[in-house]
Formats: sequence, C-alpha cells, structure tokens
Amino acid sequence: MNNIQLLIITITVTIILASILFLWKKGLLKIHKKKILTTLVSISILSGGITLMFTADIIVNPAAGNYVEFRSSTSNAYFRTNTSIHFSTIAVSGETSAVTLNTTVFKVTSATRINITVMKIRYNITGAANGEELLDFYADGAGTVTFNLGGFIATQYYHVKKDNVVVNQTQANTTGYISFVNTAWTSHHFEVIKGTATTWMLEMTFRNNGIDYFTWLGTNTSAYYVYKNMTGFNEATEYIGILGNNGLWKYYYGDKSGTNFSIHTFDVVKSYMDDAAGNITFDVYTNPSINYNTSRTVNLKKIGNGYNYTGYTKTTGTTLLSINTTLTLPHGYFIGLWNKTTFTWNYWISGFGKTDKAVVRYNVIMTKIDGNKVWVL
Repeated sequence: MNNIQLLIITITVTIILASILFLWKKGLLKIHKKKILTTLVSISILSGGITLMFTADIIVNPAAGNYVEFRSSTSNAYFRTNTSIHFSTIAVSGETSAVTLNTTVFKVTSATRINITVMKIRYNITGAANGEELLDFYADGAGTVTFNLGGFIATQYYHVKKDNVVVNQTQANTTGYISFVNTAWTSHHFEVIKGTATTWMLEMTFRNNGIDYFTWLGTNTSAYYVYKNMTGFNEATEYIGILGNNGLWKYYYGDKSGTNFSIHTFDVVKSYMDDAAGNITFDVYTNPSINYNTSRTVNLKKIGNGYNYTGYTKTTGTTLLSINTTLTLPHGYFIGLWNKTTFTWNYWISGFGKTDKAVVRYNVIMTKIDGNKVWVL
C-alpha cells in the first residue's frame, strides 16, 4: 500500500467515525448495544504506530459512563483510560474473550460487569528492568474476579500491588501469563512490577503535613509513580519537586499538573502536603543496577545560587564539620542537614561554625558551594 492509498483510508475512517460521533451527540443516532463495527481486520496507520485488529464487536453504550466495551458474547469487561496513552496495538479476540493492549493480554473472568481504567501499559514488556512498573490500572467490580494477564516473559517473577501494597508475587507460566483473584470490591488500584524471586524492598517515610525532603531509595522512576504512592496527595497546592540542572526546582502537583520529571536512585525529592499530621510510609523496589553498599561520586555544581541537595549514602556516619573539611568551603558557605524530627535545616557555616550535627546514611544534605566540587561518598 502506497502513502496516497494509506492517506485516503485514514481520512475516510476518520470522517466516518467523526460523523457517527456528531450524529450521536446531536441525538440523531441512537447507539445502545448496537453493532457499529463488526469486523475491522486491520488498519495500520504507520505514522502514528497504531494497529487495530478486531475480530469481535465493539459496543458503545452511552449509559456505560464513557466506557468502550471490547467484548465477545461472554465478556463483562469495560475498558477506558482517563490519561494519555499511546497504544501500538488494540486487539479483540472473540474466541478467547481477550483484549490485547500493546502486548498485554487481558482475560478477565467475572460473573458481573467490571470497569477497568487503564493508566499505563509499558509498550515493550520484555525490555523492562527489575523493579520497573509494567501495568497500572483501576478496577471496579463485584463478586469474585479472576485476572489472567498475558504478554509477560515466561517463568519471570512479577509483583502485583493492590492499593500500593504487594499482595502477590507470582511467576509467569510457560506461555507468559500471570493470574490473581480479587474478591473484596469497591474500586481498587492494581500495578504489575517486574521482579525476581529475591527482589527486596526498602521502606521510605516522609511527612504528610508540611514540607519535607527525602532521599529516593527506589529504582529509577517518575514523579507520577511517586505521586501514586503518596496517600492523600491530591490537591493542586501539594507538590513533589526535584532540583533541575539549571538550579531551579521542577514540580509535580497533586492535581497531576506540572512536570512529570524523572527520578533516579539517590535523588533528593522535596515534598509538600497539607493533610493531617503524621507520616506516609511505603515500600520501594531497590535498583538492581546499583550496589547500595559501595561508594559513589557526587558532582556538585555551581549553578544559580550554588545550592545542591544530596542524599548521604555512605554506610558509615560523619558530621557536618567533616563534610565541610572534605569540600574545603570558604568562609560564609555552608552545609545543611535536614532534621527529620523538627523538619528544619541544621547548618554548619564555614568559618563561623555553629552546632555540629551527626550525619547518618540516607540523610539529606544541602550544600551552598563556591564552585564545582567532587564529593566521594
């Protein structure tokens, strides 16, 4: 098929779908469990990377709450997304009552309707690292629901989280399927994370009311992933932030606005929440490519006002005075230690002193420097 033929097909399909939507919104077309598309064997839009293959009906039900139901005669699963996701493939198999999104296969067994809101599907599961999130979705149903999910690596271990708690460590079978069952329902949040039989986790705690700083101990991730684990982080005034390479903070807010920045192991994250007093605690998967017990080199940059934020990762403790001596800061520059009890900074100012403080592993250190520094931890 040449580019002109492809363009004509794309425009034609777009016009047909737009016309149906327009007539439906105007009330001139009633679509309620009517067959609007029986067999669309293959439409390939090369420029957008979209392949649609349907061997079953697509049912659009206005009473379904904006869900599109990909189903055979026995399926009760409704699928939708309320975020931006690029699908390379959407396929429906009437023979197996399965829906494939990218390379992930959903075979959902439920006696009653279940609503599934897809938030993330990794486009290439086989290329994922241990500890990486592969699948993220919300499900709302009733009774006993069995999830058979395919497209995974045969015999590979995966961790299933329900509402931010690991509820199942499962090994994919020889055909790449994992299974889990849910019986207690309202609406639940599910995640599938690649792991190993010996994957281990670290517990992280940060403040639920006010500003806090913490060293990210998990595998490389994004602001959105951290956001999902912060119970009560849901307001436009709440944020998490990371210092950018330009010396300015980048923020992601509780209403999911702002910048969905990358977070790497040992980065320092700043948070602000205004919920009830107390702390949030959750587990993170360690980064398999990092030995947490070996030394590392931190390059402190004199950018903007010269502030750097570093997670102190050395297994042996130190003091603010010792850090100042190592970095040879001139008079007036300083080292700050974030106090996790008082939620304030304690400072050692070069040339002036002030109360020295002990520094232990994973403490957050702030430095104001006069020039680029190399700090071996």
